[in-house]
Amino acid sequence: MTAGLVVRDARSGHATEPGAVCVAVCQLAPVIGDRARNVDRAIDAVTAAADAGAHLVVLPELVSSGYVFADRLELGRNAEWRDGATVSRLAAVAQERGVVVVAGFPERGEDGGYYNSAALIDVDGLRAVYQKVHLWDAETELFTPGAAPPVVADTSLGRVGVVVCYDLEFPEWMRLAALAGAEIICAPTNWPGGPCPAGERPVEVVRVQASASVNRCYVAAADRVGTERGVDWVGGSAIRRLRRRPHRRRGRQGRGHERRLPRRPHRYQGTPILNAAVLAGGQLVT
Repeated sequence: MTAGLVVRDARSGHATEPGAVCVAVCQLAPVIGDRARNVDRAIDAVTAAADAGAHLVVLPELVSSGYVFADRLELGRNAEWRDGATVSRLAAVAQERGVVVVAGFPERGEDGGYYNSAALIDVDGLRAVYQKVHLWDAETELFTPGAAPPVVADTSLGRVGVVVCYDLEFPEWMRLAALAGAEIICAPTNWPGGPCPAGERPVEVVRVQASASVNRCYVAAADRVGTERGVDWVGGSAIRRLRRRPHRRRGRQGRGHERRLPRRPHRYQGTPILNAAVLAGGQLVT
């Protein structure tokens, strides 16, 4: 990621090492079908993250629409082109605040299909769109699977990879992003809640930690919260790094903390650093 950049610690305000980048993953609770309000909340979260010192902001899967669609007709009413209102509004705030944003949205494809997509937006506009390949459960009845490998693109911060939720569970998919040179892999997610033994991390979070370790790169997953049509969510947003303990614990309200991370440990072994912050509902939590 860009050398010579000096950032401030998103929580304490203390200066960090040159070349540092602050990453924020934002847990939100989108309301199904209320796109304008959902995008307003997403923009508020990006703005709060930028105010806290973030340079890269990751938002949840389908953040503009919600997840539990009744059928394809409802999905179709919420789907939009990649140059539609959601991506355009997020691109405007990314340019205004000088940040890179990764956000999930339901994409209307040129082929007539609907895709569970994630936009990678740089300070100068849309850089790429990734269409989720590994569809989970009822998604197969609604969405068309993507046909391309994970997006890995050069940004103003460095090489950023993008996958979506269930893609994380396929080691070969994460490996493709790492081999393409991703310095950090961003994953908008919607992890449905389920039983978890007391004191244990959700298995979804463990998989993220394993992916970061075996692929020698950082992984930032932005989960969602709230209850939607009877479905609860893990609330497991996390940023994982190589070899060290996770950045945050499980928390329905997204409580977490930030750590300073070595960037490119396979080359630099400790410097420069990456700051990580976890935000929830537009608030930086400590």
